[in-house]
Amino acid sequence: MDTVFIHGLCMRVVIGVFPWEQHIKQTVMLDLQATTDIKKASQSDRLEDTVDYKTMAYRLKEFAASKSFALLESLAEQLATIVLQEYPSVAAVKITLNKPYAVQQARTVGLVIERLREHLGNG
Repeated sequence: MDTVFIHGLCMRVVIGVFPWEQHIKQTVMLDLQATTDIKKASQSDRLEDTVDYKTMAYRLKEFAASKSFALLESLAEQLATIVLQEYPSVAAVKITLNKPYAVQQARTVGLVIERLREHLGNG
């Protein structure tokens, strides 16, 4: 299998557990790896035969900006679900979210999740 990735996608998101955080947009950085098979695209040289990372990036940014979240865990899970539901050629997705400067004296904090298509909808 192959990997299509997005690294360092800056998203402005209403996120946090403190009341003041629910009134502002904060920066969250996304790294994403989508496991797929690019063989068809490598032979056809057609965008339609691969995962369009530009479209995916815009879709995920748009989604994140349209909602509010208390936890990075919730945002990550919902982003992974979007990728697996809307990009049928993606067999697995790995998402890393960073929330810069959320903890004093730490450059960033965050999490990494991995989800498989075969487990989609199984909690």
